[in-house]
Amino acid sequence: LIPESRSKGSCRVCGGFKEVGRSKAMTIKGVIFDMGGVVFDSPFEAIAKFEEENEIPKGFISRHVIGRGPNTSFARLERSEISYGDFKSAFASECKIALQKHSPSFSFDENRINGHTFIESIEKVQFRPPRIEMIQAILTLRAKGIKTCALTNNWFSDSEPRLKLSSHFFKEAKPLISQDKFQLEDEESVEAFKLMERLFDVVIHSRVVKMSKPDKRIYELAKEKLGLEFDELIFLDDIGANLKGASQLGIKTIKVVNYKESLEELERIVGFSLFKRSSKL
Repeated sequence: LIPESRSKGSCRVCGGFKEVGRSKAMTIKGVIFDMGGVVFDSPFEAIAKFEEENEIPKGFISRHVIGRGPNTSFARLERSEISYGDFKSAFASECKIALQKHSPSFSFDENRINGHTFIESIEKVQFRPPRIEMIQAILTLRAKGIKTCALTNNWFSDSEPRLKLSSHFFKEAKPLISQDKFQLEDEESVEAFKLMERLFDVVIHSRVVKMSKPDKRIYELAKEKLGLEFDELIFLDDIGANLKGASQLGIKTIKVVNYKESLEELERIVGFSLFKRSSKL
């Protein structure tokens, strides 16, 4: 979770091919999706709200606490190198040191600023329904024989998945293909994260494999599990540092800012329509 300078309403493609026109030499056989900020809403919104509620300067936590490299308590939590219980106090300590160094008069309240309250604020966003167009795109890719992978930095916490997807949402998410092939039955309610597990050919959680983006080893693992080569893959993420690590291995990348525009760019690359345009969506 490292903030990037972003131009609203745009997306960027990198990784060694032209932005205009489709390269005849480009053969995409697999698409890798980040979760938060791509399939789900971005956690940066929740971080900004957490900062505002606790009178922390805007962008401070991302720059000076969780964005300081692979050895922060948050990065270690994502790799399961620290327990959730230990993260609560470690994160509070990091925030206190950074904030009081920045502003010695800052009144720090550990009851309000700690790892548990921080994760709770993020999970309020992560428990929102996934983006319907993304679900449509994933199913369409699979129907066309393109492999899909969810590659996410995440963590174990004390929170239980609370989001249920209604049968109405489930039906709205259907693209113009049959879902029977994927055995995704209509149900009164489906747990969001269980649904995500069933949507992808491959799912890689940083907390399970104990490595995280942008570590190149996690992209190598995705390549191995998909059974493809780096130049046959394209990766969608909303964080530039994650995309850079993948691009250096030869994976094509799309930086997601406006997710619908990013899907349209992916359509241009694969050469077919991915999601239904509807005023309802």
